[in-house]
Amino acid sequence: MLVALMIDDEIGRCERDWFNRTVVGLLSAGHRVVRLLPDTQPDDPRVALTPHFIYRISGLPWTVNASIRQLCESLQSSKPDVIHAVGAGSWHGALMLAGLLDCPVALSVWSREQAKLVQRHAASANLGAVLPAGEALARDCARSVSRDLIQIVPIGVYVAPEPHRILAQVEFSVAVILAGSGAPYAAVECLIDGFAMVAPDFPQVTVFADIDEAVKARSWKRAGDRSVRNQFSIIPDVLEHRELVLSASVLVVPSPTGRNTSFLLQAMAAPMATVAARDAYVDVLDDNDAATILDHIEPAAWATALRRLLSSPDAARERAESARRIIAERHSMSAQSDLLSSTYDRMLTGGNVTLPA
Repeated sequence: MLVALMIDDEIGRCERDWFNRTVVGLLSAGHRVVRLLPDTQPDDPRVALTPHFIYRISGLPWTVNASIRQLCESLQSSKPDVIHAVGAGSWHGALMLAGLLDCPVALSVWSREQAKLVQRHAASANLGAVLPAGEALARDCARSVSRDLIQIVPIGVYVAPEPHRILAQVEFSVAVILAGSGAPYAAVECLIDGFAMVAPDFPQVTVFADIDEAVKARSWKRAGDRSVRNQFSIIPDVLEHRELVLSASVLVVPSPTGRNTSFLLQAMAAPMATVAARDAYVDVLDDNDAATILDHIEPAAWATALRRLLSSPDAARERAESARRIIAERHSMSAQSDLLSSTYDRMLTGGNVTLPA
């Protein structure tokens, strides 16, 4: 089977490691793969064993459509059996291309916003499957597309054979990663205020914040107002420092975003002790066995959770190891490849892909 894996600019920038591993996983499962990349993303030599084609994502609608028609001509000699589009920015192009090539399309849905956007494409004759990353997303998708088209495919990540030991020198230095991309300022402020309540008792702790540009200045000022600026730092680009970030001990997720990412799963698989606001659209942040989950977002709740974690490193390690096992069981790359393979097969043979009861 020849699978055309199509991504948008956001996936190309933020999920390159996941994309490369998915390509390799599909190859290992016996498929041939062609990569369809936006013109904003260069080719990656690490997966150069698979061919790639570029399509245009910016400009006037007719120029973008012309780019898809040109892409269709390029694929005529190796027509894909299935197109799998990851990232909502690739969906329109994928469905247009599928209409020209007469093949089915699978749409991956990783966020609450994407689940809403599925409705726009529900009537497409070439829509062969919708692949939500979790159960809540599947329920939302089922409001606009047939349940027979829905197959839950959790994001797969690599889990290293050996975990790194967190809080190994808790009395000397502790790195806390604030995973705040997409979080509103109010949520970041709440966490800073909570951290300020415990910071005097744990001067060895530093919070490294991955937050959106729009909230950086206000967050930095708030850290100064709460006298924790010497223990608060902003990461300029977490994607460029992912390996370093994943060696930290603690991950803090300040608000529900309704968005699944491979970074969160990689962090929990490392493992990192995770404290997070409950997020029904992210399965591992709705599971008390995987993380310390907060239902009420207020400074006192953050302070209590952080104090308990920093005061009891053995318990924190035990919870982190539980999260690592959960990621290995539910989010392995091999499980993702198996689900994708079976879904592609049923898309071509007419078998139903069903949402579990």
